[in-house]
Amino acid sequence: IAIRTTLGAPELVSVDPNQLSQVLLNLVANARDAMPEGGALAVETSCAVLPRELGEPRLHTRIRVRDSGHGMDETTRSRIFEPFFTTKGNRGTGLGLATAFGTIRQSGGHITVDSAPGRGATFDLYLPLVDVSLPPDAPSSRVPVAGARADARRILVVDDDTGVRKMIVRALQNAGYET
Repeated sequence: IAIRTTLGAPELVSVDPNQLSQVLLNLVANARDAMPEGGALAVETSCAVLPRELGEPRLHTRIRVRDSGHGMDETTRSRIFEPFFTTKGNRGTGLGLATAFGTIRQSGGHITVDSAPGRGATFDLYLPLVDVSLPPDAPSSRVPVAGARADARRILVVDDDTGVRKMIVRALQNAGYET
């Protein structure tokens, strides 16, 4: 699987980082499962206006996870966020996307999917921006870590799912990090 990351949204959002990590892991794992013979996976962040059908069209951070897998028909697409709905038989619990939906909604955001058989799937997560206007003389919130180098770019990746771990390692290495 070829992985491409495009990180273009430095804006702040209010979301539990552990829960967001779990959402992204679920989406990446589903993408992997949809491409058993390989394919392309893209993870992108950008600023985007919330589509009008989802609410007031305001600026949000959009996290897009797109794969070139087998895609979904309309019936599947309409049920993927239901708890316990799975297309994986005994290999799935049907909780991954339901949990993702709940996490994003709890954070005030939205999640959408665009897919059709034979053309992969695109999941868009829209998270509202946080307004953090600080006075120019406000102290920095960065706390130096003893012994840490400013140029350190090594990340330890731990995941019990070998496939997910390998994909994360590859994405980080492609972004210039040492794992």
